[in-house]
Amino acid sequence: MLPGLAEAVADPRLRAMVARIFGSSVSHPALMATYWENYVVPRRRITRALLDRAQADGVVDADADPDVLIDMMVGAVLFRLAQPEPLDAAGAREYLESVYRRAGLLNRPP
Repeated sequence: MLPGLAEAVADPRLRAMVARIFGSSVSHPALMATYWENYVVPRRRITRALLDRAQADGVVDADADPDVLIDMMVGAVLFRLAQPEPLDAAGAREYLESVYRRAGLLNRPP
């Protein structure tokens, strides 16, 4: 999953789309609502299911709030997308691996 996500994060079109959607959320709330319902909510459901399974398997702490973990992971990526120096695919993968590792979803490197 990480290689494809890293490619998406490195794609300048994603940066542009996120900037446009979030930038127009106040003046065009229907656009944000559509984005939220059709893009964000389905991905949160999938991620929540993965985190629930990771908790059941003992990979993620049982007392961790999956919704908070999702917010932390998404927030980190959105903040990184907003920075003026875009990542290439390798840099995006390294960043994502670090975020997921901190969330308890990846093992620490040896």
